[in-house]
Amino acid sequence: MSFGVVTRFERNPMESDDRICPEKEEDIWAAIDELHGAERGRAYYELSNFAFAREQYHRSLALAEMARDLFVELEQCYEGLAYSQSSIAISCAALSERKRAIEEMTKAVQYFEQYSIQGENDKRRTLITWLYEENRQDEAFSLIEKNIEHALYEEQLLQCGIEYKKYADGLCQLNREEEAIEKYSLAREKFVECKEVERVADADFHIGRCYNHLRNAIEAEKSLERALSVYESAELEDELAKTRAQLGRAKLLLNDCNEALGHFESARKIVLKQDDINFYALYRIQANMIRAMRGIGWDVEADLIEKRNSVINEVLQIDNADA
Repeated sequence: MSFGVVTRFERNPMESDDRICPEKEEDIWAAIDELHGAERGRAYYELSNFAFAREQYHRSLALAEMARDLFVELEQCYEGLAYSQSSIAISCAALSERKRAIEEMTKAVQYFEQYSIQGENDKRRTLITWLYEENRQDEAFSLIEKNIEHALYEEQLLQCGIEYKKYADGLCQLNREEEAIEKYSLAREKFVECKEVERVADADFHIGRCYNHLRNAIEAEKSLERALSVYESAELEDELAKTRAQLGRAKLLLNDCNEALGHFESARKIVLKQDDINFYALYRIQANMIRAMRGIGWDVEADLIEKRNSVINEVLQIDNADA
């Protein structure tokens, strides 16, 4: 597993009106020996960005470290220190040095916070994403809480909702559905205030899915029906498929196998219409169709679907059709 794509800054965040460091790479190299102090640190930072843009990640890392070391010695250019530390982390991520990337970005976030440098929330979000990808969700939650606190203080309602949803996603990964429902509900409130119709529907879908995992079919159905109404109105095919599949699961929990089968068949038709068929989704939908069919007494039809699924599973080795 590799970290998500991370881009570097297009411009030097340490720019000032009286900057001495040239802008072009060849000019920086030509002038490097004449630069001193913070300007030399800026030069290494810029050169690191140029190397990163050419996917020369080892070179980018080395130059970012040189910039960082200079700023540490100066004990005054805190912005340069924070941004060069961030560049080290991003270069490590590009090199798939995941553990070190997290360690270096943690230091960068601390610098951004300590010296009140603009961009600290974005750095925290990058770190949160990396921690999630490494299944270190508990470490990420305190960072999300800081972003939520900042968004509330700045009255950034939409961003606050996004942060709550991110929190809930992590809780779901840890199978802490009841806590996740609470966070998704808070996200939903913010999305309603911002009149974000599709985001509200997405929150409803996730709340419904959590209730399914808790085997609370009645509450699951309520939330999923709300999400379905929006997705049908907007004709959002992917969202319709997954919502129909979850509604089918809720109906199975209620032993309403006929209604469940109808939802699963609708979800299956949507998946099969796609140019690039998601066989993982198809397998899971068909696995639930088998359960509904057997509940109705359609054993012959269930056997046929089961035979098809066995071929898919032979290739994909899907262990849990309920995921």
